[in-house]
Amino acid sequence: MFAIASLLALIFSLFVISSTNIEVLINSPLCAKFNIIGHSLYTNLWSRITNLATAYADDCYKNTTLLLARCNIFTKPNILIVTEATICLFTRDICLSSAILFDSGRQDINDAFGFNLADKDRVMYCKRTTCALLS
Repeated sequence: MFAIASLLALIFSLFVISSTNIEVLINSPLCAKFNIIGHSLYTNLWSRITNLATAYADDCYKNTTLLLARCNIFTKPNILIVTEATICLFTRDICLSSAILFDSGRQDINDAFGFNLADKDRVMYCKRTTCALLS
C-alpha cells in the first residue's frame, strides 16, 4: 500500500511544476565577470605591493645580526633550517650524488608566524624537503 501511495505522490508531484514559464538566463549583456587583472586598480595595487615587498626583503632578509626596527613586524624574522646530507630517494642509477635534506624542525605557528590562536587551537608545523640531482 505504501509503495502505491508513494508512486501516486510522485506522479502528482510532476504536475505541480510547470516547465512552460521557467526562465533561464543563458547570456545577458547585463551580466559579466569583472576582469580585475586588466583593471587599473589591480595594476596599481600589485605595483605597490611589489615595491613594498622588495624594499622589505632588501632591508630585513640580509645575513646580518642587526635588523631595522621595521623588520620586527613578524615574530621571527627567519626560521632556522637545518641541512644535512642524506641518501638519494631514487634508485642509484639516476642519482648523481647524495641528497640534501632541509628540515625546519617543529615550529609553533603562533611563535613562528605570528598567529594568535588559543592554546587549544595551536598547531606545530614542520617542513622537510629532500633534494637530489638526477641524471
